[in-house]
Amino acid sequence: MDNLLIQTLRDQEDYATFAKGLRHETNRGAVLVATSALDSLLKALLMTKLDTSEMSSDQKQDLGNSIKNFTSKVALAHAMGLIGKSEAKALIALNEVRNKLAHKWDASFEDKNIQLACEKLPLEFLDTLEKTESETAYDRFKFQIDIMLRDLIARVGRIKLNGEITAFSEKSRIDRERAECPW
Repeated sequence: MDNLLIQTLRDQEDYATFAKGLRHETNRGAVLVATSALDSLLKALLMTKLDTSEMSSDQKQDLGNSIKNFTSKVALAHAMGLIGKSEAKALIALNEVRNKLAHKWDASFEDKNIQLACEKLPLEFLDTLEKTESETAYDRFKFQIDIMLRDLIARVGRIKLNGEITAFSEKSRIDRERAECPW
């Protein structure tokens, strides 16, 4: 599945197509699919900077096995300078939301623990839209994951192209009355 997502999300145009598919998912389904894409992009980001050219296939497999865990990928990417501190915190919070939704069959954004996990995201809404706490939590998740997916797609592409690592995201500020999440 990793290779399929990496191929699918190679640029912003592919992301737009991917995002259209997310519109047809339930909130829970969108969370699971979008975080899976994040996981694949993290692996791609790491693999662009790891020199595996002289490794045997067994060594490459061992390397792949050592970075299977999402939080391990985040920690390694942060330690390698591929993502910033704020981005690492956002990724961990997104994964926390994913885990809370994935491991409890009746979980939803109505759940206070999921809302609290969403509040950890480095995202501020500038608008005054009146939405329920669950709608606001889902908006926080959607906008943050949209930002991270776009940033990681661009970063992987730039590193592959010229080895350049771009500036890291900090706290994002979004006016939901003017900005729209593609899904």
